[in-house]
Amino acid sequence: MAIDGQTLAVIIPAYRAEGTIGAVLDGMLPYVDWVIVVEDASPDGTAAAVEGRGERRVLLLRHARNRGVGAAMVTGFRKALELQAGLIAKIDADGQMDPAYLDRFARISLRHGCDYVKANRFGHLDAIGAMPRLRFFGSVLLTFLTKLASGYWNVFDPQNGYILIRRRMLKRLNLGRIDESYFFENSMLILLNVLRARIGEIYLPARYGG
Repeated sequence: MAIDGQTLAVIIPAYRAEGTIGAVLDGMLPYVDWVIVVEDASPDGTAAAVEGRGERRVLLLRHARNRGVGAAMVTGFRKALELQAGLIAKIDADGQMDPAYLDRFARISLRHGCDYVKANRFGHLDAIGAMPRLRFFGSVLLTFLTKLASGYWNVFDPQNGYILIRRRMLKRLNLGRIDESYFFENSMLILLNVLRARIGEIYLPARYGG
C-alpha cells in the first residue's frame, strides 16, 4: 500500500522461523506493497512455510549457505532496489516487531526529511523492566560502542533492528561494506554517518516472546 505516493517493501531475514513466519506475514500484508523474505539456509521448514502461502506480493529469496542477518539484508536491499521501492523496511521473523507501525516510520521519513528511521525501545522507563536482563545490559554496552563508532550520539537505541530507509539513501550506500553478521545495525549507522544521513527515531514498545 503506497504511503504518500511511495511504495513500501519490507525485508524479513529468516532463519529457523518455521513456527512464526506465517503470523508475521499475515500481520504485515495489509500495510506493504512487497514482502521480501530472505531465507538464510534455514535447516527447518521456513522456506516451505513461505512458499505454501501462494501470495504474489511475498517474494522468497534463498541463500545456499548460512551467511548471517546482515548478508540477508543486503540480498533483500538489492531486490528492493530492483523493485523500485521508495521505502524499504526491516522486520524480524520472530513476531517481536509490530507491522502496524510501518506507516509511522514512513511518515516520519517523508514529512520530516529523515533518510533512516529506527525504533526505540527505551522511550519509557517501564519498557526497561520488560526487557530480558541479559539483553538489556548487552544493549547498553553495544549502544555506547555504536554511538562512539558512528557519531550518532542522539540515537538512543542503535541496536534496535526495526528500521526504514529511503531508496535515495540506500542507493548511495556501499552495500558491500555492510557487516554480514549481527552487527548489521551498527555498521549501517557508521556508513550512514559517512554520508551525513538524517536519522529519525520513534518509540515503540517491544514485544518479547519466548
